[in-house]
Amino acid sequence: MTEDSGNLDSLPEPERWEVLARYLDGDSPAKEAEAVRRWIAADPSRMQVVAMLDRAVRQAEVRGPEVDVEGALRRVKARIDQPEVRELRSGARWPRLAFRAAAALAFLVGGSLLWQAVRSGKSIPSEPLIPRAYSTAPGAIDSVPLPGGGYAILGPRSRLTIDLGYGRQTRDVTLE
Repeated sequence: MTEDSGNLDSLPEPERWEVLARYLDGDSPAKEAEAVRRWIAADPSRMQVVAMLDRAVRQAEVRGPEVDVEGALRRVKARIDQPEVRELRSGARWPRLAFRAAAALAFLVGGSLLWQAVRSGKSIPSEPLIPRAYSTAPGAIDSVPLPGGGYAILGPRSRLTIDLGYGRQTRDVTLE
């Protein structure tokens, strides 16, 4: 690595991998080793990639020629610039219980209001007495019809609250 190329991102990819290989073998000159350390510190996910590469190289040294080091290097190269993806657990119980509890509460409140309106002879309100809220889970996208026409599209982990009186004088919503 030349002295003016202190940033590994400015190097062509094959040369960058050579610099990383020298660093892992302990053969880097002091300036190059410092540049690699700065490059790793700039993005914490790079530390994981370098650690995986180091483990693959060390396993190859222990196991012998049956380990495909080039294949491992290709897989690491393919993943180095990809965003981190976290697995979502589908078997979690609390969201189902929370949705059931919310549905039961809405049923009880709505039934109670309807019963009171019928008993007192009052007309049943045409609009809900509480703001309407819609939300999406991580990784989910949904569209919500708005009163009076139109739709709002919610991205992952979003919450849309339609205020009381929406469409009368104002069209206020809250998006989180």
